[in-house]
Amino acid sequence: MRNIITDNGGQTNLLLYNGEVLDGNTKDLFTLQCITLICINLFNFTFLQRHFHQDALQKNRKKRD
Repeated sequence: MRNIITDNGGQTNLLLYNGEVLDGNTKDLFTLQCITLICINLFNFTFLQRHFHQDALQKNRKKRD
């Protein structure tokens, strides 16, 4: 479980479950990994949704014929 803490300067740091505070570089890498995972999931979702939608349309056409 991650807790978000802010220091006196108002800068947000991520506090990991073991109490380690991420510095700027690690935080940027963590953010990049999150964005990458979100993009991959969105691509997979739209691709699979389109693929299964085409399958469903083809099955419906076969039923009508």
